[in-house]
Amino acid sequence: QFSVKTRFLVKFPELNHAMKVNVSMDREAPLVKGYRRFNVLGTNSKALNMAESMSGGMVADFRHLTLKEQKSGGGGKGIHDLSLSVTEELHIINFNTEFLLHDMSVSLETSSLPVVIISNSSHKQS
Repeated sequence: QFSVKTRFLVKFPELNHAMKVNVSMDREAPLVKGYRRFNVLGTNSKALNMAESMSGGMVADFRHLTLKEQKSGGGGKGIHDLSLSVTEELHIINFNTEFLLHDMSVSLETSSLPVVIISNSSHKQS
């Protein structure tokens, strides 16, 4: 479980709660065999809010998010699952929103620094 917070550094009181931010993992994941892909579970869409910001701007605070590994077909436990020792992978958390002001519309996207996900086959739930 983890939390992540994103900030829009400009104050637009008229846009308070109007801009929705979506969070996702590895939107442009490499097509490499063995690279694990994850879905974000929990509330993955929030409104930007000026009340949660201590330093100005607007904030979307995502709490209690969890990751669930996407299954890559094949079904069942294979040799690959059994031989998985400790893996350490870099993944990116992506944020996107739509900025609408008067007649102007702009898609805004940003991403986190690489996040390390460490796991072992013994960490998987039964």
